[in-house]
Amino acid sequence: MKVGTRLALGFALILVLLVAVAVVGILRMAQIQDRLDHVVSVSNVSTGLVIEMRNNVNDRLQSLRVLTLMADPADMEPEIAKFKEQTAQYNETQRKLTALFASNGNDQEKALLAQIKEHETAAMPAIARATELYLAANAMDATRVMVREVRPVQRKWTEALNALAAQEDKQNAQTKADAEAAFDNARNFMLVLLALAVVLGVAAAVVITRSLLKQLGGEPGYTAKIAGSIAHGDLSIAIETKESDRGSLLVEMKEMRNSLVDIVAQVRRGTETIGTASREIAAGNIDLSSRTELQASSLEKTASAMEQLTSTVKQNADNAREANALAAAASDVASKGGEVVSQVVGTMGEINGSARKIADIIGVIDGIAFQTN
Repeated sequence: MKVGTRLALGFALILVLLVAVAVVGILRMAQIQDRLDHVVSVSNVSTGLVIEMRNNVNDRLQSLRVLTLMADPADMEPEIAKFKEQTAQYNETQRKLTALFASNGNDQEKALLAQIKEHETAAMPAIARATELYLAANAMDATRVMVREVRPVQRKWTEALNALAAQEDKQNAQTKADAEAAFDNARNFMLVLLALAVVLGVAAAVVITRSLLKQLGGEPGYTAKIAGSIAHGDLSIAIETKESDRGSLLVEMKEMRNSLVDIVAQVRRGTETIGTASREIAAGNIDLSSRTELQASSLEKTASAMEQLTSTVKQNADNAREANALAAAASDVASKGGEVVSQVVGTMGEINGSARKIADIIGVIDGIAFQTN
């Protein structure tokens, strides 16, 4: 596998783990956000509405109790108007709570709200009768209605509101606990993923580093140093390799260094052989030169002898012509000297043969001199 591929796989593994950590964190935070949104937009709102309804009931009953202290109907009108306003506010608050429970409430919340409405329905006629009695200045009967009819129903009404408020508080506490548990789970899960990412990242780094070091045979800096030394012609540098190292870059560089050393040694031996042969050729040239000088000297001597021989031949030819003239002038002397002439002619034949041999020798010497030059 290529180095680039190994590095890409290692980094890809780390990136995948980091993305997994990020995705899990985002999903878990989204769950926590949903719970918090439910607490803020549902639980807290419903709790506030229930508390507002409970306070409204208490405020309305308090307004009715104030009527027991008044005797003039004109003085009662402001309190009755306040009571009616509080009743309208209660109805609006109850409408909001009903709509909220319709979309986000559970069965228990809806059941408690239904009980509250039942108690309200049972209490409102008694409250209306007590109000009419107060306006009629019949405080005794109004108080009797308040004690015997309104208070028992109001107590159940308030208890139902308290139960719903307690239920909302319980659900808020449970939602908070769920959010905290979700946070703890998300944190622990992210820590586990982070630890796994670190372990796998370290493992990938160790595997890639070991594979690269095994392929290089050593540290990259040391390998680069060896390559630089060999590139600059330093073949004496020692290359340290492990005994178990096979096929690494350093081992191949060591074998290359050894091969270069052998090649340089062979070239050196070849150079020494060429030097010896050159010296022998130079000595042979010197010897050949001396022989050539000797042959040239011999040729000069031979040429001198040939000149002397030619001069002798010419002189003999002159003597022959002179003898022929003398022979023509004195035939008698010729007859007597015929024998001598015959001897001279024989001698001339021998001289002529010798001249031909000398000419052949001169040709051979010229050929040798031409080849030597």
